[in-house]
Amino acid sequence: MNSLSSSATDGNAKNSVAIEATTMEPQETVLYSKSFFSKELRTSRKLLLYSLLIPLVYETLTIWGTASLYYGSTTSTSLNRLTVYAVDLDGASFGQQMTGAIRASLNSTPNPLGWQFDDSVNSDAMSRELVTDEQAWAVVQGYNPLSAVTIYFESARNQQAIGSLVLPAILGVLNPLLAEFGAMHTGAFLKANAGNATAVEIALQCPGCLASPFAAQQTDLHPFDISTAAGSVTVGLIFVSEQDSHGRHTHIPNDQVLSS
Repeated sequence: MNSLSSSATDGNAKNSVAIEATTMEPQETVLYSKSFFSKELRTSRKLLLYSLLIPLVYETLTIWGTASLYYGSTTSTSLNRLTVYAVDLDGASFGQQMTGAIRASLNSTPNPLGWQFDDSVNSDAMSRELVTDEQAWAVVQGYNPLSAVTIYFESARNQQAIGSLVLPAILGVLNPLLAEFGAMHTGAFLKANAGNATAVEIALQCPGCLASPFAAQQTDLHPFDISTAAGSVTVGLIFVSEQDSHGRHTHIPNDQVLSS
């Protein structure tokens, strides 16, 4: 009896150990056996949606809050606030012709800048002060004996506005006028000296002077120093650069990026 009971006890113990070992074995998980909407993935699904939607909401609010400022600054109507002065320091025919021609060109073809004509500005120092005191984005001044016209500006105030808005608009008005003035004065000179071979011979030593006797000298009173603001400015100009490239991308080797 004792042997039978002990053997039965040993058999039960072995069976319980076998059952316990079977239940302790890990069950294999088949990959992709659960769909995205499975009940078992409810917690993971909530975490995923939360991590995706919250940044998207913040980015949308940020873009809508700042995009209006960017696109508003590029519209033509807002450029009327970029004041530019036209100053006549010549007091003779050239200065009067310059300011008069600028007025006439603005009446026929509206310029996006806010042009001002102030006769009280009567010195080179006053023209510079208008720019350095930020009363004007630029001053177009005549007369400069070397180039006839001087454009004062300071790119350090806003390099993007000066380079892409102010200067192109000013030169769009001045260049046709200076070409017209040059042709008129060259013709008057040749007509007046038709019988003076010496004067014509001296003038022909500088053909460029006869073709383009007048030019606009650009004077940057406070230049924009790219090295002092390269990091912060580059980050803000990524979007503008991508728009300007029209889908064309330039590859920069990694060694050049690291070396720079």
